[in-house]
Amino acid sequence: MVDLAFGLTAMASIFAIVDPIGAVPFFAAITEGYSADDKRAVIQKSCIVALLTLLVFGLAGQYIFLAFGFTVPAFQIAGGIL
Repeated sequence: MVDLAFGLTAMASIFAIVDPIGAVPFFAAITEGYSADDKRAVIQKSCIVALLTLLVFGLAGQYIFLAFGFTVPAFQIAGGIL
């Protein structure tokens, strides 16, 4: 059975990483002269790219870390510094 707390934590983490609320001003500025259909196309492409990026790192992230020789604690320290 799926752990509800883990699912909520994962969704909150993804929400924080993607930051859709923070992206709204940038989207509005970049697509200022676009038609509604063009804006919809940009949104669809952006969502597909974000989904693929999250899937790749979610499924192959451990192997990517191994390939570069990173450890999770080192990544946490670098993230904390940033």
